[in-house]
Amino acid sequence: QEEIERRRKEEEERVRREEEELRRREREEREKEERERREREELERKQREEEEKRKREEEEKRKREEEARKRREEEERKRREEEEKKRREAEEAEAKKREEEKRKREEEEKKRKEEEARKAKEAEEQRRKEEEARKIREAEDARRREEEARAQAQRLEEEKRKAQEEEEIREEERLRREREQLERANREREQKRIQEEERMRKQKELEERLRAERERKAREKEIAEAERIAKERADAILAAARSDIRKSIELTRPIVPESESFNKEGLKSMWEQKSIQHENAQKVNPFSSAFDASATKIDKNAEGYGRPPPGSKSEARAKKASEWVDQEIDKLVEVVVEQGKVVNGKSCITFGQLFLLYQDISDSLVGIMMRAKKRNRLAFEGDMLWQGVHDQVVVSVI
Repeated sequence: QEEIERRRKEEEERVRREEEELRRREREEREKEERERREREELERKQREEEEKRKREEEEKRKREEEARKRREEEERKRREEEEKKRREAEEAEAKKREEEKRKREEEEKKRKEEEARKAKEAEEQRRKEEEARKIREAEDARRREEEARAQAQRLEEEKRKAQEEEEIREEERLRREREQLERANREREQKRIQEEERMRKQKELEERLRAERERKAREKEIAEAERIAKERADAILAAARSDIRKSIELTRPIVPESESFNKEGLKSMWEQKSIQHENAQKVNPFSSAFDASATKIDKNAEGYGRPPPGSKSEARAKKASEWVDQEIDKLVEVVVEQGKVVNGKSCITFGQLFLLYQDISDSLVGIMMRAKKRNRLAFEGDMLWQGVHDQVVVSVI
């Protein structure tokens, strides 16, 4: 007890010290916050004072600038007046100078005209002599040019004739190439037309076959429905007839002693065997509420493992489904062969084109393609194709 009391007191003392330490820290935090607040206020006060001081300095600076601007304007005005005065004096001096120069130019012009008249007369005499010499040279040049022109005309005529012959040869070659290109284009258009007609014929035949297939399926469905209805009616009539016959037999059957009646023990044994067989079948049936896993021994290597019982309706349905899948795969391969292109010896078509062709044929294209690939009838990349995403995936026949 003393040890417990001592520990309790120590724990209380430790808690008290922690609380005091916490209060001390809180007090220090408050003091720190108070100091920071005072520092912020002091800083804001200093900033306001500095702002006011800056505004006063700006105002004084603005006044000084205004006074300096006025002084500059006054100095500028005086300077302009002095410049205007100097300009007027310079203009007067310039006018006097221009008048003096004009007088000198008139005198020089008069002398120049007299000199030009003398030179013009001399030049006229010189031009007359040069004109006579020029006419003599021109006559000589004309005669020489005439001879050169005749020679040039002969050369040009020869070159023109050769050029014309070459142009005729080039034109014939061009026309020949154009005829060949036109014939080639006509052949290509004819081939394309034949191919288009063949494709349209195949498309039409395919549509006819598909329409006939749909009509055949519709007729088969109608026949099956009619047979089912007829069978139901026949079964109903037969059941009614059997009921009537059974009633008539009951009415007409004579009363016989117990020893002469049916073998009741044999009948009881038969029904007991039937009941035991049914119970055993329900024990191995995983979909039955009486299923007993301990009583079921599954041999995965057995011949009938994973298959319906022979002769059962499940086996008949499985065979019918397998036949239907084979028929759909054959139909799909036929569409690919007829509508696709032959590449490296294999009929190929893109999934996008096949999807558009098959949208009026069947809504199970993707599932049939998966089963055809599993049975090595078709080849394509991936396991399941989606419209839009895999439109460019190539599907080929193996």
